[in-house]
Amino acid sequence: MKYFSKIQIFAGLIIGSTLGLSYSTGVDDNKSGHPLDILFVGTSGTCGDCHSGGTGTGNVSLTGAPSSFTPGQIYNLTLTLTDNVAFDAGFQMVAVSGTSSNVQVGTFLNATSAPFTRITASDRITHGQKAPIVSGTVSWHFKWVAPTISPPGQVYFYYAANAVNDNGNTDGDTPRNGVSSSIPLPIDLISFGVEREDHYLQFEWTTQTEKNADRFEIESSADGKNFKLLDSEHATGNSDKPQQYVIKIFKELQDTYFRLKMIDLDGSSRYSEIIYSKPKAVLPKVHTGNNAITVSFPEEVTATMDVYDLMGRAMMHEANDNTNFWTVDTHHYPKGVYVIRISGHDVEKLVQKFVVQ
Repeated sequence: MKYFSKIQIFAGLIIGSTLGLSYSTGVDDNKSGHPLDILFVGTSGTCGDCHSGGTGTGNVSLTGAPSSFTPGQIYNLTLTLTDNVAFDAGFQMVAVSGTSSNVQVGTFLNATSAPFTRITASDRITHGQKAPIVSGTVSWHFKWVAPTISPPGQVYFYYAANAVNDNGNTDGDTPRNGVSSSIPLPIDLISFGVEREDHYLQFEWTTQTEKNADRFEIESSADGKNFKLLDSEHATGNSDKPQQYVIKIFKELQDTYFRLKMIDLDGSSRYSEIIYSKPKAVLPKVHTGNNAITVSFPEEVTATMDVYDLMGRAMMHEANDNTNFWTVDTHHYPKGVYVIRISGHDVEKLVQKFVVQ
């Protein structure tokens, strides 16, 4: 005998599911409550067409289904059934396009809770064998790969779960149903990066698809927590092809953290992952003369300078804040070879020999 229970979920593309639990003959594929299931089997198109009479209380719910999805991304889904009197349960789920309700979308991957789950010949996720209800609860865990479609559309998740009393008949069972939804993200971001040049920052990012996208905002931070706006760029808006963006910001920033804010026409927004880019180290230049050494930097820095003779004896040590020029008087140094060492925050370390005549 077979028993079913169902929950419907609407979001962007349709995902339908049916539940049928069978001791020996398998699962009925048309008990999700999806409109096509109603056409196939008549009446309600749910497990309740055959199973009823249960006295238990509880519910069925789907978690992990995103309110909006990124095409091609893998999502971990969990279907949970609660019932305070039943012994075992089964389920089934199918994903169907909202723009074409007879087309399944996305791909279910076999669950981590096998053998209690399997993929059917029609690419639905279902129970592989009846699962025991322990302390009033049973859960099935599986993965769903979001569809890569053009243009993106809504997805509807139809799922069903049936709690049974193991009497070998369809009476005394409790089918349950519900609904949920998911839509593709207006912007599917592929990459986001930054390159530091001498006098500007170059940001580049690429989107896979865009739907009702408004603009992008680049934000920076010194600590990775407090961000400020650097610049913005209009989005293409609607596209089912990759779009590439390049922005040059002519500012010499010491900020090392950056993120991209993606804003839709309705005002909703989300962020890219935070990326880290350390400022390029400043390279000091050393000029030697008969009685002095000069050290220059292209910008003000905080640095330390040490001079040693070849025996390793310190001739001088000096530290300066916010300087871009140093002069070292060497007229009192004995003739010979010396080593100058320069280091500091955001300064490229330099070790160089010089000769005093």
